[in-house]
Amino acid sequence: SQYLSPLLVLGFTVERYVSICYPLRRKEITSKAAICIISIVAFSFLLNGTQCYFWIYSEEVGSCTIRPEVLKGNPSLFTVMKHLTESLVIGLVPTTILVLNIKVIQVAQRAMKAPVNGPGLCETARTQKNSATTITLLAVSFYLIITTFPVAVSYCLTEHFPQGNKNLTATEAKADKTWQNYFSYFVASRSVNAFGMSHYVCNFFIYVLTGMSFRKELRNLCRRILRKEPIRDQDTELNDTAWSQRGSRSSDYRPVSRDS
Repeated sequence: SQYLSPLLVLGFTVERYVSICYPLRRKEITSKAAICIISIVAFSFLLNGTQCYFWIYSEEVGSCTIRPEVLKGNPSLFTVMKHLTESLVIGLVPTTILVLNIKVIQVAQRAMKAPVNGPGLCETARTQKNSATTITLLAVSFYLIITTFPVAVSYCLTEHFPQGNKNLTATEAKADKTWQNYFSYFVASRSVNAFGMSHYVCNFFIYVLTGMSFRKELRNLCRRILRKEPIRDQDTELNDTAWSQRGSRSSDYRPVSRDS
């Protein structure tokens, strides 16, 4: 999920960018949505699968450690792969999301300033729905960027704060400058990582705050659960409503006799 979440956000950011900036090509992108999602998931699994080679379980330590052979060389294979994957997922992906979001905001602002030539009711409702969706996706994207960049910087600084001499006592380690720098970095990095993990749980609250349709569906879902009603999708409800209206109209129909 560390790599999959930013890649999925990049996916719907690209979709929103195409929908806003190139609306005529929107159907071409949305028709391949399933293929894009499967490709993103497969690429994420492949990227994470390389970690199985770099890490090995150590019975002495009781946890996973880095293979000694991948640490050989300057720079080592582990260092090269670490910087490559982190700069790709935590560096390049958020940067691309930021650039695309800026483009979307610029186009949306120009569209709001453009004169309106009396669009129909359906077109107005569709524009308002797209604007609400765009605001939600922009909020999710920007929050991902804010929480991801500090983690990338913290991860890249790992090698600059090594551990000190492990043969020192606790009193000597407190006075050792190397250990002091390491402990300071350790506390700061854990705080940054905790903040970076918040985007996995805060997206729900972003949807609630910015998505009117999401709030409506969530409210209906909660009502159905509390009333123990069967959960039905929106299309089924619309079909039932249409058939009931059609039935009421047919019941009002009375054949006229020719004798009258």
